[in-house]
Amino acid sequence: MSSKTNCIEALEFFAMSRNKSLHAFTIAELSIAMLITGLLVTFGYFLLSTFSADSNQWINLQNASVTSSRAIATLRWDIANAQTLTTSGNSIECRNGNGRLVSYTLNDQLVRTENGNIDTFELKVLNFRLHSAKEELVDTIQLSVEIASQPASAIFVKHYSSHDLMTHGSED
Repeated sequence: MSSKTNCIEALEFFAMSRNKSLHAFTIAELSIAMLITGLLVTFGYFLLSTFSADSNQWINLQNASVTSSRAIATLRWDIANAQTLTTSGNSIECRNGNGRLVSYTLNDQLVRTENGNIDTFELKVLNFRLHSAKEELVDTIQLSVEIASQPASAIFVKHYSSHDLMTHGSED
């Protein structure tokens, strides 16, 4: 025997002895494992994207709720502390006895101005109506806004004392 034949026989023996001790998965088993893994990844991605969308929607709704609550509370406080409410065009002026002036502009958004400071509340103003008790004094404000794509309305009432009505009449 030649050395070449011995070498080939040794390689064949090594390959056969190695195949006997080598345990492996079949292609069918690997395909099923890949299919299951793909399904789990797809299901996980679906759950994550759904949770993320719901979470973002909830956060936007919470932000809109906080903004609207803050805007309504601020407007209510300014009206309650004002001595007079007057209007010109699409703005409302709240003036107290000390000369403090707070102005609200009702365009697409609710804009509050006080001493040069401007606060913009991201509420879409749909409609507003003013009722005047005496000439230009406003005593009722009906405000319709959109909060998180839902319409909402609020009514603000200013109660004037007879002294305030008499004082305002004598200034004219």
